[in-house]
Amino acid sequence: MGYIIGSVLFAVFVSKLKGIDITKSGSTNPGAANVTKNLGLFYGIMTGLLDCLKAAIPILLVKHFFITPDWAIILFAVSFTIGHNWSIFKKFNGGKGVGTSLGTIFTLFPLSIFICFPFFITVFLIKKDSTIAGLILFFLLPIVTFFMYNNTMFIIALLLFIIFIIRRLTHNNNYTLRALINKLIFDNDRMS
Repeated sequence: MGYIIGSVLFAVFVSKLKGIDITKSGSTNPGAANVTKNLGLFYGIMTGLLDCLKAAIPILLVKHFFITPDWAIILFAVSFTIGHNWSIFKKFNGGKGVGTSLGTIFTLFPLSIFICFPFFITVFLIKKDSTIAGLILFFLLPIVTFFMYNNTMFIIALLLFIIFIIRRLTHNNNYTLRALINKLIFDNDRMS
């Protein structure tokens, strides 16, 4: 069920409100960053929040109403990001999963998000690059979560989210892992 809900790409619906097919505009990525670039901050924030909530609400409901072991909650949570990244409704293409993963992680590890999110905002404001800010956020989260929750299953789940996100952020030839490392470590904008 998480995979099906995760496969709903709100960027497509929000952009259609403005008469645009986001999968044919800008970077063609059906995510909040592309919506922001093409439609403005309001629609980008709306898309990001909807992507967060599509994972957060069902996970909260399951956690509240059912006695479920950690591993089952984590599998359920990961299925939302898999659905968003490889949507059944878009021939197994999709977004990068940052918003959906944030909604999931906020639900599972709220203290970690509260500690790490200011770093995301700071890097985004300085670099004006949501990809770099997101990578820093997702690299910090396992470290902070380890100290806050001390649960191996949670760390494994966060590492899965990081792998999915890095894979999606570097899936095209124009934005390679090497380019991300150049931007993160050397503050160099070369793409290769």
